[in-house]
Amino acid sequence: MDLSGLSDDQLLQLIQSAMAETKRRGEAIIYAANQSVNDAAQELRTKAAKAAAAGQTATASTRSTVDDLAADKAALVQALLEADWFVPYSQDQFSINMWEKRGEVRIYIQKSFTAPSWEFAYFHTGNPWNYQGTIKSEDPLVAERLIPFCQAICDRHLPGFKCYSNAIKNSNPDPQALAFYRQAINKVKVSI
Repeated sequence: MDLSGLSDDQLLQLIQSAMAETKRRGEAIIYAANQSVNDAAQELRTKAAKAAAAGQTATASTRSTVDDLAADKAALVQALLEADWFVPYSQDQFSINMWEKRGEVRIYIQKSFTAPSWEFAYFHTGNPWNYQGTIKSEDPLVAERLIPFCQAICDRHLPGFKCYSNAIKNSNPDPQALAFYRQAINKVKVSI
């Protein structure tokens, strides 16, 4: 291509255009590379979660019955309702839902039976937009206090777990589970 016939302004525009195109393509390449890395990491997390779930299922099946799960849910709700920092939300009916899609695990704690007027979204595995172990909400002080609690739920349950605030009406809280959730709420690391 012969550029000798171009004016200085035309040549400058051509260079700027080429640089803009290079930058655009570079960003697309970076995004694609990051996406590939994230996909590979997610695949590894999924395999690890499935292996861990298989181990949990094997041990949980010996002690887990419908009554045990109801007592665990009652303990989870009881511990959360006891937390003084959760009082602004304790009068509402709410749900706790462990969501999973393509290996990404989240916990949603939100007002139930109406369009959520409040919601806490905990990103257990993280994703390209939210770091692992972070939480989003319009109430950052309560959200920060919920992180260890949500981590405890993820340590104890598998994706698909769902619990409602009326769980304490359906069963008596399991004392061991209640101690586990209370310790999580108080940021004390304990395994059960």
